[in-house]
Amino acid sequence: MYIAILVVLRSAGGFGLSVMFALAGLVVVWVAFRFSDFAWPQWVFIVVWFSAAGIGGGLGSFLAWMSLEVRSARETALSAVLLLLGGLAGAWGGYYVEAILPEDPDPFGGRAISSAALVWATLVPNLGATAFGVFKGIRTGWM
Repeated sequence: MYIAILVVLRSAGGFGLSVMFALAGLVVVWVAFRFSDFAWPQWVFIVVWFSAAGIGGGLGSFLAWMSLEVRSARETALSAVLLLLGGLAGAWGGYYVEAILPEDPDPFGGRAISSAALVWATLVPNLGATAFGVFKGIRTGWM
């Protein structure tokens, strides 16, 4: 029972931290875009915007599932890289589904594209971390 509660709490914490860091990444990019004197090309803004959401999502998931007492430094670094890549893949997947697949793509037309990117940047690394945590718990005999 303890392990089930731990998995639920870590998953909930991962989702909360992922949303918080992904939104913080978007706010930082928006402030940098809004208050800089440099005229950003559209493709640079899109790359930085969705990458910030993905990195924030992966970072939040990593912080929720990080356990330093059991892991080696190599395993911790590998999980950090995998979760950051999962967040980036989720953010860019959400961008692709909302902006590229429709017949009338409009990258700056609304909040739906950024919302889809945030949802997927949160879901992908957290589902991966939860699956890995459950697998590791079963493998080590905790579950």
